[in-house]
Amino acid sequence: RRSSDLEEGLVSHPNDCVLLNAIGNLFFREKRYAEATGIYHRLTELTPDDPAPHSQAATSALFDANVQLFNEHVSRLLEIDPDHNTGLKLMATAKFRIGEFPEAAKLYARVLEANPEEVESTLALGMCFHKLNDNELAVSCFRHALEIDPYNATAASNLKALTEPKEESQPEEPAIPSSNGTVKAETIQQL
Repeated sequence: RRSSDLEEGLVSHPNDCVLLNAIGNLFFREKRYAEATGIYHRLTELTPDDPAPHSQAATSALFDANVQLFNEHVSRLLEIDPDHNTGLKLMATAKFRIGEFPEAAKLYARVLEANPEEVESTLALGMCFHKLNDNELAVSCFRHALEIDPYNATAASNLKALTEPKEESQPEEPAIPSSNGTVKAETIQQL
């Protein structure tokens, strides 16, 4: 009912940026990613130099697997602000998903230059190094994540998996996207 009320308001106020943003946010929360992407895309047409709607459009497009709109909006976002934290993480996530681990690692490293205490990007960088068979750097990342957050279960599990002898029958678990569109480093089991 809330979305229909907002959509009715949009009929009489089609260029209301606050209303468009509210509808996009509601669709995103309801996991209606294609609809959210469309609304955010429309918002970017009204405010082409504002990084926020490009970030929202890129995020929802990533969740919707809309490669064309994802590329369009993340590219524009990084054109507006080359060091935009969310833009860098979104691009890194996309690179990770398609197996471009060196590029993903470079992007996560850029995020960490500005935010060295960010655990999620530290874990993701560790996963990139693991995928690149550089377990020494992966271990370093997971240790650093534990220095930042001593109770981080993912960092502890990944560190344990890389430093303790492994069992023959354990399969490797892939990295899984977290709820905000970035890569969440899951436990490495079988190397």
